[in-house]
Amino acid sequence: MSNVRSTGRFNLVDCLHDFASLVTIHGDEVLAHANWEIGETWLRRYGFVDSYSLFVSCYADLITHRLSQFDLLHRFLVDANTLNISNKWRRDRGEPELRMADIAPEQQASA
Repeated sequence: MSNVRSTGRFNLVDCLHDFASLVTIHGDEVLAHANWEIGETWLRRYGFVDSYSLFVSCYADLITHRLSQFDLLHRFLVDANTLNISNKWRRDRGEPELRMADIAPEQQASA
């Protein structure tokens, strides 16, 4: 698997497979979003995409006429509400909470 943070891209199949294997659904109500805990590994791997690298990749694709709608991604694939839900389950287990800065690459976390 390529480094998502350095390329600004990821394989959607890998992302979805990782998501399915790294999500825990607590309780019986599978449709309740508050019961879904996204694992730390997925959050760190896919939660943040370096927008500068993404822009460079999109620009290169535009030059070669390969730009598609899937190249236009948001900087964060995880929002604060989603992270808060995962943090609720982490707190229940006595684990430390994650911050948005924790899932961002080093240079973004320090900015």
